[in-house]
Amino acid sequence: MGNVTSDLLVWTPDEDDLAEPDVYLATMAASMEDGLGTRLRKQERVASVLANVNANQNFVKGTPATANFTVNSGIGYNNGMTVTGGKIKVTEAGLYFFSANCLGAVGGTTGGGFMQQMIRKNGSIISNAITSLLFNGSSVVATTSGSTMTTCNVDDLIDVYITFYNTPAGTTPFLSAGSPATYNILSGALVKAS
Repeated sequence: MGNVTSDLLVWTPDEDDLAEPDVYLATMAASMEDGLGTRLRKQERVASVLANVNANQNFVKGTPATANFTVNSGIGYNNGMTVTGGKIKVTEAGLYFFSANCLGAVGGTTGGGFMQQMIRKNGSIISNAITSLLFNGSSVVATTSGSTMTTCNVDDLIDVYITFYNTPAGTTPFLSAGSPATYNILSGALVKAS
């Protein structure tokens, strides 16, 4: 009747089995399709995205808001996810890696405060970074970066929530898109499909 291997459960013929070779091969092929096929198809699934902020985005001091990430030609790409209103929508369940890097600034050459960057899944914080705004010789800036791995279901939403605190009076804090627009980046990649 045959046996199955202990790890991958692939059928092997019994040495005493008198069946014909074509029966062996057909049974083994079916066994491999059923046992290994499912695993291989999961490994072949991909989903990834690279988005950026392509224009300066203003913020109100002390008021958190979602960074307006979009997929822009020339710098970004999208392979199987959607990005709407700055949020990544997951289209494949599994384990994901997300990373964000933001450059915040305030007008003028003096002052301080700090910028907080949170990567969120469905509104819950999954990564949190905070950096002081400092004068760098030409402007008052802060860069934050954060990354995380998390399991996601289909239709989960990932966004980057930014808040500026204690910035100088009369200034408008903003994410600086720069030129080319490479300062504010959000990326996500499926590590392992469910």
